[in-house]
Amino acid sequence: MNLRTFVLRSASACALGVAMVGMGTASTAVLAQDKAPQVAETAENRIPAGEFVKAPNMQTVRISPDGKRIAYRAARGGRSLLVTLNLETMQEKIVLAAEEARESGDRTMTNFGWIGNEHIVISTISREDLGGGDFADFRRLVAYNVKSGKLVQQAWRNAGFGATNIKYVNHETGKYLLQRDSTAGSTERRFFPEIVEVDVSTGKYKMVQRTNPIVRNWLVDSDGEIRAGTAFDGDSGKVRVLYKAEGEKNLKTVFNEADETWTSGAPSPAVFIPGTDMAYAVSNRDGTDAVYKMDMTTLEMKEKVFETEGFDVQGIIRNEDRSKVLGYRTFDGTMRVEYIDPDLKTVKALLEDVFGEGEASIVDYTPDMRKVVVFGGGMSKFGGYYLFDTQTGALSLLNWSKTALKDAPANPMKAEWYTASDGTKIQAVVTYPRHRIGQKNLPVLVMPHGGPFGVTDSVEIGFFPWHQAIAEQGYVVIQPNYRGSGGYGKDFVKIGREPGGYGKRMQDDLNDVLTYFGQRGIIDPDRACVMGWSYGGYAAARGAQRDPEAWKCAIAGAGVYDMPLMNKWDAKNLGRFSSGFQATSDDPKGISPALNTDGKWSPILVVAAKRDARIPMEQAETLVRNLKKSGKKDGADFKYIVQEQGTHNLPYDDVHMQWINEAYAWLEKHNPAYIASDGDTAPPVAKLN
Repeated sequence: MNLRTFVLRSASACALGVAMVGMGTASTAVLAQDKAPQVAETAENRIPAGEFVKAPNMQTVRISPDGKRIAYRAARGGRSLLVTLNLETMQEKIVLAAEEARESGDRTMTNFGWIGNEHIVISTISREDLGGGDFADFRRLVAYNVKSGKLVQQAWRNAGFGATNIKYVNHETGKYLLQRDSTAGSTERRFFPEIVEVDVSTGKYKMVQRTNPIVRNWLVDSDGEIRAGTAFDGDSGKVRVLYKAEGEKNLKTVFNEADETWTSGAPSPAVFIPGTDMAYAVSNRDGTDAVYKMDMTTLEMKEKVFETEGFDVQGIIRNEDRSKVLGYRTFDGTMRVEYIDPDLKTVKALLEDVFGEGEASIVDYTPDMRKVVVFGGGMSKFGGYYLFDTQTGALSLLNWSKTALKDAPANPMKAEWYTASDGTKIQAVVTYPRHRIGQKNLPVLVMPHGGPFGVTDSVEIGFFPWHQAIAEQGYVVIQPNYRGSGGYGKDFVKIGREPGGYGKRMQDDLNDVLTYFGQRGIIDPDRACVMGWSYGGYAAARGAQRDPEAWKCAIAGAGVYDMPLMNKWDAKNLGRFSSGFQATSDDPKGISPALNTDGKWSPILVVAAKRDARIPMEQAETLVRNLKKSGKKDGADFKYIVQEQGTHNLPYDDVHMQWINEAYAWLEKHNPAYIASDGDTAPPVAKLN
């Protein structure tokens, strides 16, 4: 009996009411156990900024196919760990450390998943010094047996730099297909992958697909058959797709083109439709990303299957073997999930009856849908992970995501439209300080996202809730999806890529936030700062340099500050074509903050991650050196922080908390949240465990 039939029959027998009451009672009881003192503390008082960026105590929860165990990532004592929980005995076991590799010799986890009921397959990185301080990451798989506690290396022999890309899993046999680089044979094919079949219990393997002199990535269907291969030429920009038609043995090139606009390219099949040469894919052929049936022999889009008017579809949700579409990820300022699978649709509706609309996310589930892992919260409050038994209606708390915050109330978020000075409509995510609701003319922090192109900020707490951390301290935080951002169609990306976009019109979009929200009385445009990381760090520095009258301060992390220098680095490391991804400008020197340090600047905090693999340290070093040459004073006009153990991804608590705490201190110094004329005072700081 499927879940939909079970629920409907239960309803007709009045058992659904019992199940739902049971769900509600279980949920309420669980929440009531822990939340009464916690909510009182966090509701009335101000949560310290650093608490928001601490690594979650539970995240990336994966349930075994038989529903007897879960595996998840946990933060304990400043360390990130992989933990298993036996759902029958409720006993935990720490498997291994899961932090990002920092030093030569470190081996740490990046991802994991179940194969069968006894093995967790773990992706690891081993960081090695190749000489002269030149670090390289070797990626490997290990399998952990939950019964024996043993770790088994998976297809390590003759593996090259990358050997973690699992393409197909058979849970019954414990066999899976692994794409890996190989050091066997000619070194000329070192970065061209092969496919091997691996036995999870022993780690032994056999060859399935040898390297191809063109293919850099293989695509596998739901039966484990290799159907296509892709390649990208970093110098020419051409994307090449080779496809093996139904019933044929050989691959044939079906696409080999470059997209000079960086907005289209070759669509990738998300689901091969069994027994055909058709697939489901996302394409922006008609302006916005929509889901189509695609002819794999030509990559021609046929029937349009799903779209959201005016916005890009964010992706296709598929079942584990990738044979079926279960739903779609959508966006309208808020990221949403729209299931078409009736069972998942039913479960989501039941859960939203308990947690509220938009506050229940299906994280993982057993193949029979008996056990479902759910995240409750994420919009109006912080939340936790629950286990839902669809047959009994039992709903039990596994753990809070952030133990100190539990289900603390979030600062309200809203997606709002504003009109830029050239008439372009732009959407922004606005986070309002919950202790100052209804107040006017508040201080503001504008926080442009990274990327910049194709990336989107949305209404959600998220994994990096900097907007929540700063709003909690009394600021309105505005995250504009400036031109070039994703979610709004390819033409919106293109206007960001125009020669006058990067560093110019895109910067105007940030300034226009102050005009629009200032005229509405929500913010005081004379009490504004700008903060960001990666591209956001560039935008903050560019704002401090170009528009010092608009910004009382700037906070720039891991940014690009010398565009010609960055373009040279990209050309060398990513290819000549890829060097044009970061910026299309007729004035690369003019839009480079580090090359224009004379004159007035807003006070700027510059944070650089020494182990940043994407943005070289020379970017920050050049900026700071030139600020000093131009007479800017350390500690007054600028402050420079080098995170010795930092990376581009801020993956661990020490560097992440340093970033947010230093940012808040810089704001308080140059643009305090509470001043006498506001008529209110900052709530006391909550004391959290």
